[in-house]
Amino acid sequence: MFAAMLQALVAPAQALGAPSLPALLNAVVPDRVQGRRAWADQDRAAIEVRGLNRPGSSARATRIVVALESQPGVAWARVNAPLGRVIVAFAAEPLGLAGLVSVID
Repeated sequence: MFAAMLQALVAPAQALGAPSLPALLNAVVPDRVQGRRAWADQDRAAIEVRGLNRPGSSARATRIVVALESQPGVAWARVNAPLGRVIVAFAAEPLGLAGLVSVID
């Protein structure tokens, strides 16, 4: 039933100029970036990453941390698997929240 309700929102989202439902959510839900819950302040960001608490996800978590730490302005990145979040600390002017989320995707 929930999937049907979400599917019913796709056409109205496209009518509003959003290419997809996640794009519409990005526009109307302030804590969403590219479909993920995320926030940032001056020195840190927290980004939702689903599935980090599943068995066998440690290799994925390591890849995410390595990818994020290679970005300009990132001091470090740590995974909080039980919460399904990656915490990123900034050393300098960061790539931006949308840029960090795109590294994860």
